[in-house]
Amino acid sequence: MRIKFEILALPDINVDFIRLKGENIQAIKISAEMARHISTIQDDQIIQEMNQRIYEIDYEKQEIREKDGIYIFIGYNDKQKRVYIGQSGRVIKRIENHEKLETGIYSTILIFTCSGDNFGGSILRELESRLIISLKEQKKLQVDNFQEKNYTPSDFFDSHIVERYHYLILETILHYIN
Repeated sequence: MRIKFEILALPDINVDFIRLKGENIQAIKISAEMARHISTIQDDQIIQEMNQRIYEIDYEKQEIREKDGIYIFIGYNDKQKRVYIGQSGRVIKRIENHEKLETGIYSTILIFTCSGDNFGGSILRELESRLIISLKEQKKLQVDNFQEKNYTPSDFFDSHIVERYHYLILETILHYIN
């Protein structure tokens, strides 16, 4: 099955807003430098697009919460492309404070969130595990994750969601690193 990407590219500031047409997954490609200061961005168009992907509104509790998500750090060394895969219940807060960004190895970050609800903890952990394993199978990549834990989704429905999201996220990653 072929994925159709809809991309709003802002090349002047090296940001792409990505929507996978017909799917519940959306992404942002952003420079590692900008990610360190994501909460201080002033541009209205960027703020609007970021907010749609990063925050959700809980109308019952009358609050705005940061979404959970998967993030991929992408970098290069003199031999090959490098990636680091992570997940967090507060994806932007985690990226802004991530020790891997301090190394200077990674230049680009892909952030994946759901356009509707959050992924949920067990789905996030399973996705992270599967992505680490799948990307390690790509011999042209160096995966900087050490763990390969395999979390099992709690029910049949979750396993189908994980399988679908894994495919979509993996294809998007490969699209951007090839």
